[in-house]
Amino acid sequence: MSWSGTVRCTNCYKTGHNRRGCPVLHERMKERLAQDADDYRAKEYFAAKARGKKRTCSYCSNEGHNRRTCTVIQKDKTFLVDHLATARPHIMQKFAEIGFGIGALVRDDHWGYVCLVENIDWAELTHDHVPDEMGTGDYNYAKRVPFVARKITDGQRYSFNMTLNELAKSVLSPTNKDGRRAPQGWSQGTIYEEGNWFDRSDSRSYFFVENNALSS
Repeated sequence: MSWSGTVRCTNCYKTGHNRRGCPVLHERMKERLAQDADDYRAKEYFAAKARGKKRTCSYCSNEGHNRRTCTVIQKDKTFLVDHLATARPHIMQKFAEIGFGIGALVRDDHWGYVCLVENIDWAELTHDHVPDEMGTGDYNYAKRVPFVARKITDGQRYSFNMTLNELAKSVLSPTNKDGRRAPQGWSQGTIYEEGNWFDRSDSRSYFFVENNALSS
């Protein structure tokens, strides 16, 4: 690629394609193979072409494309955004009920510290934090709300992870509406921890396989 951002072929020196996609080279190799079926360079050229067509996506495990051009991952990202946009109002409603948010005073039951909430890791809050589908009002005990709070007595900051039920028992002084103001885009589902869902080292998660029939 030249400094101007234009792709230039190293075989024919024309712009708009590279050596791998060069039509001049392709025709030349066809002619060589027609003249000699054992032409090593021509055979290797077409073998490489065939291997490229059989590439496997590291995300969906289907052939013919890579992760960058995968339509499944794009559909899963759209599905996740919609899913979070549906779930997060329930999280905010629970925060309002228990008075949790930035500016709230909470007590750590383990050490007894009283701390002022200064930061919430909003991107980590997902559908796993909302009430179960049975409508019992029980919240997911395995999924915890990560936040940072400052100890009132000496100003030292601590990182906490509490379930919503634990928070409901820990809030001593509730915050106001401003303390529950999430970052722009959070309620719409566009803010989430990318590595939790689409880490480049991971294939498609079971959550999408099980729930997103649109991308199957």
